[in-house]
Amino acid sequence: MLLHGFLDRLTGKNKEAWKEGRIRGTVVLVRKEALGFNHFHASVLDGFHQILGHEQGLAFRLVSATVAEPGKEGRGKVGNEAHLEEAVVTLKSKTNGETVFRVSFEWDESQGIPGAVLVKNHWSEEVFLKTLTLEGVPGKGTVVFIANSWIYPHNVYTHDRIVFANDVSAVRSAYSSSP
Repeated sequence: MLLHGFLDRLTGKNKEAWKEGRIRGTVVLVRKEALGFNHFHASVLDGFHQILGHEQGLAFRLVSATVAEPGKEGRGKVGNEAHLEEAVVTLKSKTNGETVFRVSFEWDESQGIPGAVLVKNHWSEEVFLKTLTLEGVPGKGTVVFIANSWIYPHNVYTHDRIVFANDVSAVRSAYSSSP
């Protein structure tokens, strides 16, 4: 991981991400039907709400592993919400029932390196989140969050779900500074 940051600085790779103030990523979700569940009613309802603009689907907020939020007792700086964008039909999933979505985060150098992500499910049914992969993170390259977990609707819990990066050093920093 240290090598990524060193090579990025030498080659200038990932500078565009900082200039734009955005980090792009992909999210892999698995349909309930693919896991042996069939909730046709909930799927139709969620689709209807999304068409009308009432639901926002899944919301993600990055948490910095390297920069603390001022006045928050050392907790990691939390970014703005980002939502699922279009499905990526050109990326073939490895498993039947998986769907890959794009996501784009507002994030700049002053926020440091993401070490965790907060996830909020605005749909009426739980969804199985496999991974969130960030590409072109300056000083880091690729950051992967492996969830392999159900994310239940936000009205079931009082806190957002947190998933840590699949990197021991980032996890230690983000955990000690999580919101």
